[in-house]
Amino acid sequence: MKNHSCEKEQQVVAAVRCGALTDALKEHVAVCEVCAEVMLVAGLLCQEIVPATAHLNPPNATLTWRRAQDSSRRKALAKATAPIRIARICALVVALVAVPWLLTSVNVLSWYPDLGLQRLGTIDRALSQTLTPVTLLSIGASLIFMLLSSWYVLREE
Repeated sequence: MKNHSCEKEQQVVAAVRCGALTDALKEHVAVCEVCAEVMLVAGLLCQEIVPATAHLNPPNATLTWRRAQDSSRRKALAKATAPIRIARICALVVALVAVPWLLTSVNVLSWYPDLGLQRLGTIDRALSQTLTPVTLLSIGASLIFMLLSSWYVLREE
């Protein structure tokens, strides 16, 4: 059975990497078949790897770490504020739907010429009749959106 290792393999590899092979190691490589093969492979690898690594410029580790932290913070912030964004969008949609409906249901032009105190009773009555459905709709939509956003925030992933 052949011996596939030598106690001087690491010294040969280190010497080949440095480029300084001592006379004692040269004599040992001439005698030892394992070290001769190790020297050949290490020399070929050094010829292939050293030119390739000379062109590599890895990015700064701190900069990479900072970018990763910033990215994770942005993702966490987007996830945490998603219910708020959803509620704002829904409120905008409700407002866009409610304003034209309110303007068409309340006859604003009839109040325009005379907005004095004598018309206050008419305005109050018209607003109370008009705002009741809007108020109920708003309260119902708010409760639904609060429940949905609470569920979204409190759910376990």
